Amino acid sequence: FEIALKTVLQVSLLVNGLPVTGKLSFAKLCVFKVKPNCSHTSSAKSFIVAPNQIVYLRDMRLSCIIVDDEPLALALLEEYVRRTPELELCARCVNGLDALEVLNNEQIDVAFVDIQMPQLNGLELVRKLDGRTKIVFTTAFEQYALEGFKVDAVDYLLKPINYNEFRHSVDKVLAWYE
Repeated sequence: FEIALKTVLQVSLLVNGLPVTGKLSFAKLCVFKVKPNCSHTSSAKSFIVAPNQIVYLRDMRLSCIIVDDEPLALALLEEYVRRTPELELCARCVNGLDALEVLNNEQIDVAFVDIQMPQLNGLELVRKLDGRTKIVFTTAFEQYALEGFKVDAVDYLLKPINYNEFRHSVDKVLAWYE
């Protein structure tokens, strides 16, 4: 049984003082043990738990990185990430090699990646990954779109990118994780 962590926080406020025990960790998956005959309701989910049932709670904040060699594009994408409550910015990279190091050493859910960059372009970067990170290409070059989808990109955004387009891509990524 999974519900978004923000819902859990709302539920915990609603049930202040009721017998809900558990330990939140920094992991994406948290476990709560709920004592007998507790019923909890929130605007997002309603559930009734049986005695000693274990409820699994999943944090819907996705870790992300931005990879772009253009300072203005990097700043704009960072602003969009900060405006999006489901995203947590873990790194900003100005080239593919730095991004590869982050992606190989951290658990990143989604990467917003430019295609034309020095040293290692976005397509080459994605081909070196193991597939666990979802990719959204952010580029000024539409001619790479087909190749972008061949490497299983979730979306392909053409610059200049507005927030609504960005938000739509985030929703696609969130749908993949549900």
